[in-house]
Amino acid sequence: MTGVAESTTPRLTRRVPIVTGFAIALSVSVVTISAVAAVLLGVRADTREIALPVFGFGAVVTFGVGLSDLARGREPRFARALIAAGLLWSLSALAASDQPTLYSLGRVGQWFVDLAIIYVLLSYPSGRLTERIDRALFAGGALLLGLLYAPTALLGQQFPSPAVWSKCISNCPPNAFAVGHSTPAFVPDLLIPLREVLTPAMFIAMAVVLTHRAWRSGPLLRRMYAPIAVIAITRALVLATYFGVRRANPASEILDVLSWLYVVSLPVVVLACSAGRLYRRLFAAGTLDRVARDVSSSTTPVHVRRALADALRDPSLRILHSFPGDSGAWVDESGSPVTVWPPATEQQMTEIASGSWRIAIAHDPALSEDRALIRTAGSYALAALENNRLNVELSASLRDLAESRSLRIAAEESERRKIERDLHDGAQQRLVTMRVKIGLAADQLEGHDPHGADVIRALGEDIDATIDEVRAFARGIYPPLLSQTGLREALRAVARGAALPTTVHADRLSRYPAEIEATVYFSCSEALQNAAKHARGATGVTIWVWREKRQLRFQVRDDGAGFDLQSTRYGTGLSNLHSRLAAVGGAMTVDSRPGEGSVIGGSIPLR
Repeated sequence: MTGVAESTTPRLTRRVPIVTGFAIALSVSVVTISAVAAVLLGVRADTREIALPVFGFGAVVTFGVGLSDLARGREPRFARALIAAGLLWSLSALAASDQPTLYSLGRVGQWFVDLAIIYVLLSYPSGRLTERIDRALFAGGALLLGLLYAPTALLGQQFPSPAVWSKCISNCPPNAFAVGHSTPAFVPDLLIPLREVLTPAMFIAMAVVLTHRAWRSGPLLRRMYAPIAVIAITRALVLATYFGVRRANPASEILDVLSWLYVVSLPVVVLACSAGRLYRRLFAAGTLDRVARDVSSSTTPVHVRRALADALRDPSLRILHSFPGDSGAWVDESGSPVTVWPPATEQQMTEIASGSWRIAIAHDPALSEDRALIRTAGSYALAALENNRLNVELSASLRDLAESRSLRIAAEESERRKIERDLHDGAQQRLVTMRVKIGLAADQLEGHDPHGADVIRALGEDIDATIDEVRAFARGIYPPLLSQTGLREALRAVARGAALPTTVHADRLSRYPAEIEATVYFSCSEALQNAAKHARGATGVTIWVWREKRQLRFQVRDDGAGFDLQSTRYGTGLSNLHSRLAAVGGAMTVDSRPGEGSVIGGSIPLR
C-alpha cells in the first residue's frame, strides 16, 4: 500500500544537502571539463578537429542534464549516475593524447564507460537497480571488467588498436601501467578475444531485458523504455561490428565511423533518457487534462472508474473507497464490500485520503514510476466521488423536503376545506336560522309594537351583513367553486369581485391535483390583489392560465406604471407567492419596466 501523506521535514533541511551536492558536482564537472579540454587542445590537429567538438557536445549534454536534475531535486540518484558517467566519459577522451600516461588513463576509462552505461540504462529512470535481473547484469558487467579488462592494464605492453578518440594504429603510445617488459601470450590469445565476445553479449542481454520491460509496461513506460532498448541493441551491434572489423582489418575506414558512434553513445543515452522523461511529463500533463475534464464530469462511481482508467490507459484499474466514519469498511465502485484488505492482486495499491474520505486505487505497477501522477489523478477521482456522494445526499434531502412540502400543502388544503365546511355548515347555518327567527319575531311584534319590530328587523340586517362576511371569509379560505368546477370558473369568480376590471383566459384546462389547483388559484388571487394595491394608473388586469408540456403555467398582467426590478424589493405579497410556489416545486417570475406595466407569472411541474 502506498500512502500519500507528504513529508513534514522542513524545506531548509532538505534544501541544504541538495545545494551542497550540486555545488560539489558543479565544481568537479567544471574542473574535469577544463582539464580534458586543455589536453585535447594539445593533441594532433587531425584528431583535435573532431575530438574537441565531440567532447564539447557530450560534456554539455551529460553534465548539463545531470546537473540540471540535481539542482531541481529530480531523481537525484539518477542525476548523480549521469554525472559519474560523464566523468568517466571525459576521462576516456584522454585517449586522444600522445602522452603515454594520459593515453593509458583514457583507454582504461573507456572500459568503465561501458559499465556506467550499463548502470544508466538499467537504473533508468529512478537511478536504482530495483529488479534482480538488473543487479545480476550489472554484477556481470563489473565481473567482466574485473576479470577480462583490468588485468590487461597491467600485463599488456600495448592496448589493442585502433582505439576510440585516437587515429593511431601502429604508432600508439605504450601502456604506462604495464608491469614487466613483455605481454603474456594468454592476453592476446584468450582475454582479449573472450572479452570482445562477452561485451556485445552483455549488451544484447541487457537489450533483451529492456525490450521485455518496455513490452510488458503500460503505455507510459513503454514509450520511455523503447528508445533505451533500441540504444542497447544498437550499442551491442556497434561493439560486435567494431571488434570484428578491428580484428580483420585494423586500417579499415569503417572503424573510424564506428569508433565515433561508440564515443557518442553515452550522450545519446542521456538524450534518450531526457526525451523519455519529457514524454512522461507531457503524458502526465495530457493525462491530468483528461482526468480534469472526464473524471470531474462523471456522475457515478462506475463512470469515475472508467474515466480514470481511460485517462491513465489502464483498463484493469479499480477504485475502492470507504465511507466517512467507518475506517474498516471498503467497497468497490459498484458498492460491493471488499472483505480482504489489501485485496490479493498483482496490481499496486495507492491510497489517497482527504479528511474522513479515503479511496484506494488498484493500478498497473508501471504507473508507480510516476507517483505524483497517480496521486494527482486519484485526488481528482476522490473529489469526484465526494461530489457524487454529496449530490446524492443533497438530492435525497431535496426529495424529502419536496415530500414534506407536499404533505404540508395537502394538510393545509385539507384544513382549509374543513374550516370552510365548518363555517358553512356551522356558523353560517346558525346565523341563517337566527335570521329567520328574528324575521318571524319581527312579524309577530308588528301589530303590538311597531317600533320594536323595526329594531328587530334592523338587527336582522346586521345578521345578513354578518352572513355575507362569513360567506366571503369561507370562500377566501377555500372556495367551494374551485373544488366543484376547477380553476377556470373559480378564477372568473375572483375576477368578478376584483377591484380592477379583470379578464380571465383559462380555456382547455383539465382537472389537476388539489394542491396544484389551490396554488395557482391563490397565486393569481395574490397577484390580482398586488396589482390593485401597487399598479398605479392601471385600467385592467388579464389572467392567463395554460398547460405547457408537463407544466401548468400562469401570468397575471396589468397595464399600470410598472417599476424597476433592480431597485425594488419584494413585498409581503410577492414573498408569500414565491413561498407558495416553491412549496410545490414551482417557480415565480416577475417582469416589469417603468411605463410598461407588470407581469407576475409562475410554473408548477405536473407529475
